[in-house]
Order: sequence, then C-alpha cells, then structure tokens
Amino acid sequence: MKNLKKLALITSLTSIFMVSANVNAASTLYSESFNSGNAGDWTHANVKFRDGANNIRIKYPLYKNFSTGRVGSHPMMVGQIPIAENAIDATFKYRIKLEDNYDTNMGGKFFGVGPEEPVTGCKDITTYGWSARIGIRDKHPQLYIYRQGKPDGQCGEIIKAEQVTLEKNRWYDLAIYVKVNSSSSTSDAEARLFVDGVEVAKKTGFKFFGGSNSNVPPQAKIQKIIRTSFLGSMPSIANGEVKTGEVSALYDNFLVVRGKKP
Repeated sequence: MKNLKKLALITSLTSIFMVSANVNAASTLYSESFNSGNAGDWTHANVKFRDGANNIRIKYPLYKNFSTGRVGSHPMMVGQIPIAENAIDATFKYRIKLEDNYDTNMGGKFFGVGPEEPVTGCKDITTYGWSARIGIRDKHPQLYIYRQGKPDGQCGEIIKAEQVTLEKNRWYDLAIYVKVNSSSSTSDAEARLFVDGVEVAKKTGFKFFGGSNSNVPPQAKIQKIIRTSFLGSMPSIANGEVKTGEVSALYDNFLVVRGKKP
C-alpha cells in the first residue's frame, strides 16, 4: 500500500511538472541566450559574439556633422525580428551593460516591440502602426512610444524614469511590458518599464491602434522585436560628417513572453 501511494505521488508530481513545462513553453514567444556559439538573429557588422561569455557587444560608431556640430551614431541594425505568435500583451526583457566608453548623458534607444508595420523614426502614425521601446537620456532609462494621437511631424513620446539612473560597467535586467488597446474605441493600452524587476515608468489609458475594430486586429497585435538601436541619433546628412570614435554596450538573454512577467 505504501509503495502504491509513493507511486501515485510520483506520478502526480511528474504530471504537474509536465503541465508547468508545457505552459512555460507556450508562453515563450522568443528566446535568445547566445548559447549556440553565434549572434543568431542579432548578427550585424557592428555586433560581436563574445565566446565564453555567451553574450554580444554592440559597437556604436560616433560621427560629428560638419554643419551642425552634432555628434551621434546612425540608427543601426535597422529591422525587426518576428516572434513565434502574435500577442495582445507581452513582456520583452533583456540584460544590458553599458561599457566604460558609453556616454550615458546622450539620448539613445535600445530595443522594443511593435506590430506588423511598426512606426519609428519620427514618422507619422498610421492606423495600426505603433512602437514601444526602451531608451536612455541623462542617465535615466525611459519608455519611448509611438501611439495614436501623436502629432504629425513629431517623434515619439518619452516617459522618463526620473528616480533611476543607469550606471556604466554593471548589468541591468530591463523589461518592457506592452498591452495593446482592446478595441479601436477603447483607451486601455499600457506600456510599463521595469529595471531589475521594479516598475520605474508607465503610460496607461491610451490607444496604440485606431480604426473601427471592435477587437484587436491581427496587424495591430505585438508581432515583432524592433531591432534598431542608436546613441545620439544622427541621420545621414549631405553636408558631410567625420567619425570621432565609438562606444559599446553588452546585451544578453533576450526573451519575449506572454503577459506581464518582468
């Protein structure tokens, strides 16, 4: 009898473990820990896979514009990475370490998420286009979002985490939680920024997408990682520029999961 009870207990625990594992697998929409020996989806001329450390270093070449004197990097790694399935709400998290040469006072953008056709680069908003990314300015991390109601000709909205600063030469766990609005007429979208598991900035009560839909259309759902990053953004200008140096940051453990799980 005791052996039968033990067997029943083992079977029950095994079933619970298998269900938990299946749930966790189903909730994971993207994962890259760089354990395969290369940079994978993050491969780029300015990205170096760090063998042994199993993470990546992204270099940001800095340029000075001849006419304006402005210094910054061009948007790099421009593009998106599809996630496994569309989502209405999800958390995108990754680790980052700003190296000693990084200028934490300059404005810059890290990575975020968007729909089928994200809106970035100070472009006008579209019916189903939006984006939500993590950025930095004056050492403070920030949310950077493109949403319905953004005035034409202006860039994204900044929600700065005034109480937190990002220091050089230490790892941080960054996470951005995004929930799109439940219909075209409902202002219940959310964007929340977490640093080391603590919520530090948020934007609620707005719309990522518009139109006339009674629910969330596929093209407005979270579909892609926005794989574009820069420091002190400086587009190509006909007047010319000169390279002044470069800075770098380390990244690791990119993960997108359903729900709010910072």
